[in-house]
Amino acid sequence: MMTAEKQALWEKHQRGTLTEAEADRWQSLLREDPAFYDEIVLLQTLEDAARHKAYARTQSAARAVLLAARSRPQQRGLAVFAQQSWVMAASVAVLLLTGVGIWLWQRAKNDRPETARLLKTTRYDVFPDNGDS
Repeated sequence: MMTAEKQALWEKHQRGTLTEAEADRWQSLLREDPAFYDEIVLLQTLEDAARHKAYARTQSAARAVLLAARSRPQQRGLAVFAQQSWVMAASVAVLLLTGVGIWLWQRAKNDRPETARLLKTTRYDVFPDNGDS
């Protein structure tokens, strides 16, 4: 059984907060007291086993989640096609309506008389044909 001093040293060693004097005391206890050494080895072994068991439990839980995800029936064929077709049809409808709306707006804008005046062109020949050729 550990004394209060040895228990405090063990806890500080686990946390990594030993001072230099306490680290020296820790090393001397491990060298000089075989019962203390055996108890520390046992405690470390138990902690390693507990850590390994927790890791194994985590791994088995993750494995169970992956297996459940794999065993779930995947949507295939017509169901996926129907979902994707609906989204695509909606996108095409929005684009088509937007295009028709812009076309109608431009057409209504071009029917105004002031637009016709802007579109009138005048021809200027750079090299006029005088009939000399």
